[in-house]
Amino acid sequence: MIEFIQSITESELRFIAKSDYGTDADDYYKSLKSVIFGQGCIMTTSQSYIPGEVISLCSNYPTEKHEREFTICNLLVIINRGVFHLKDSDLESKLEANRSLYRSLGAKYSDLILGAYRWSGF
Repeated sequence: MIEFIQSITESELRFIAKSDYGTDADDYYKSLKSVIFGQGCIMTTSQSYIPGEVISLCSNYPTEKHEREFTICNLLVIINRGVFHLKDSDLESKLEANRSLYRSLGAKYSDLILGAYRWSGF
């Protein structure tokens, strides 16, 4: 899971960083890069807004041709669910509401996301 996240490209990082209508994209980019490569994908609570906001926005629904970014952001949300203030019931509801969406991504991305949910106890 971490290896997949850390395979992110510069263009994918920039796409995620611009998810908040391009606002503060440079700050989001630097912080996102730090989380992924400098912190082993583990966020601190002080990062709940930057880069948390763009991670959360990108994890809501996949943009066409950006399914990798959607998958990476979902993995980061699941790994860092405490930072995103997700209780077990919230994560379980997210899984149930989006299970068919995840499966529509194809096996490669679907297996990663559903595997992350299993890893977290679901």
